[in-house]
Amino acid sequence: MSYYPDPRDRTPRSPLEHLAVRWLSHMRDIDYSPATVRRCTYDVWRFLSFCRAADLVEVSQVGGPEVLAFRRWMQGIETLGHATQRGTLESLQTMLHWAQRQRLIEDVPEDELRLRQVRRLPRHILRLEDVERVLSAPDVRTRTGLRDRAILEVFYSTGIRRKELCGLCLDDIHLARGLVLVREGKGRKDRYVPIGSRAVKWLVAYQEQVRTHWKGAHDQQRVFLTARGTPLTYFALGQMVRAYFRLADIVAPGMCCHALRHSMATHLMENGADIRAVQDILGHENITSTQVYTHVTQTRAKEVHARCHPLERHHPKP
Repeated sequence: MSYYPDPRDRTPRSPLEHLAVRWLSHMRDIDYSPATVRRCTYDVWRFLSFCRAADLVEVSQVGGPEVLAFRRWMQGIETLGHATQRGTLESLQTMLHWAQRQRLIEDVPEDELRLRQVRRLPRHILRLEDVERVLSAPDVRTRTGLRDRAILEVFYSTGIRRKELCGLCLDDIHLARGLVLVREGKGRKDRYVPIGSRAVKWLVAYQEQVRTHWKGAHDQQRVFLTARGTPLTYFALGQMVRAYFRLADIVAPGMCCHALRHSMATHLMENGADIRAVQDILGHENITSTQVYTHVTQTRAKEVHARCHPLERHHPKP
């Protein structure tokens, strides 16, 4: 089942679809980030594809039973995970609240739009030796390999997100202070993130031996560039990191960039880092997002206990 009857067809055909177009335009007008508008566009048109199939054309037709039917519809799409379904309902709720303020509807089915949040443990936490294999995978004898090594080192040292790394500018790197300024991270908030001396060494090597030699680089403020002197894109960065995971023979389905972020946070917690400090480094607005790493370290501790405790080793469970 596809998200839309025709994924290329997003021409509004009904009053409800025209309302969605107005709401998305309103989001752009009040300066929501392009990434947020793009995500909400996918969310709302996912709902509208359901409405087309169900012959729902007016916003006044969207009530509790219709939302519950939409939830069941999403559950039938294997590729839609719990987090995606929850985010879609949140976008729909925001649109309906806006319609309510426009006096287009009287009530919003709040209860039906809430989907319980499930905190899952990060699936792909690398061991330190696996991290080292990934970080040492690039061929640093080549310019792109040296750049890629610097990228991987910065990823693991800082734990920043893929989008945040792509957005790094030269003025954001404070080597003497050992800090990186992340501008407008998640939630459009700025934060300083520590960067280790080893990552700094590779970053300096990239800047001095690679970046200065690429044509057009002096006209760019972004730190990480392609060989053509253009900013590295999110997609290209993700593909590059995934390629090095394969080269290191590390299996990590999903976003490999995030696997490095999860691993870095877990390793900090395992070595006694304060959870508030880890929260600040990762840029989590809510500490409950960071607390998941305490569960990871507890799980690992139990595995080590079962594997290494002498009584467990000599008296295995039946």
